[in-house]
Amino acid sequence: MQRKGAGLSFAKQLRQIRYLLATTSVVTGLSTKPKSGYLYSSEQQLLPGRAGLFLTASAALRVPNAPLRTSVLSALKTMIMKDGSLSLAGAGSIDYAWVILGLHSNGQTSLANLVSVAALKLQNQDGGFKSFEQLSSIDATGLMLQALVAVQKLGTSTTMAKRNLAVTSAVAFLQTSDVNDNHFQSSGSVDVNATAYAAMGIKAAVSTKAATPYILWLRKQVGSDGGLVTPWSNGVGDVFATAQSYLAISSKSYLDTLK
Repeated sequence: MQRKGAGLSFAKQLRQIRYLLATTSVVTGLSTKPKSGYLYSSEQQLLPGRAGLFLTASAALRVPNAPLRTSVLSALKTMIMKDGSLSLAGAGSIDYAWVILGLHSNGQTSLANLVSVAALKLQNQDGGFKSFEQLSSIDATGLMLQALVAVQKLGTSTTMAKRNLAVTSAVAFLQTSDVNDNHFQSSGSVDVNATAYAAMGIKAAVSTKAATPYILWLRKQVGSDGGLVTPWSNGVGDVFATAQSYLAISSKSYLDTLK
């Protein structure tokens, strides 16, 4: 998705797309051992966040995988309770955000709206969203912002008002939690990944201009090998940080990949 958003064509990613988004045995394991694909835990339980990410990526890349997408969507629906909450114990904001994006991008707007309402319960008083712990997470808040903006026009006027207030509070949390008004830290070290997700969230919720300080900071982290350097990558590009930052340094968010 990051590559697609930054301009790489479908054809140039065909091998990876076929493997990750169109091969049943890889995704769900249905053609080999039941439920052994990457969407399932070692206990053969569907991981709703992974399912949402699969659906989002499939939609963003326009993958012709309708039968597989339908089966994943059906399985995901069984994980959503009547109030929109996810039945997976310990599900965090990242799970909810990907589920919202996955549902919305695949035409399940009513269900996406329902899950977004339940997701608001994961917002702390400081405006940030919880990840898998009680404390607010920069990464989770940045991703959740993108999900809430995607569904901002769904539901009743009361629902939209509550969601808009949550978005405003989340943006304020990010803007008051940054360092030097241009990046974020965790455990005393610069956090490239969190800065990228925050930049994408602010870009989606506010504007590219508001996200520009973070975008410019991220670009300065690009090393001589083309990868973004992190405190733990020993002076070379970190693959994970680069993968999560590619859209941000291109001044885009995940929502841009879905347009």
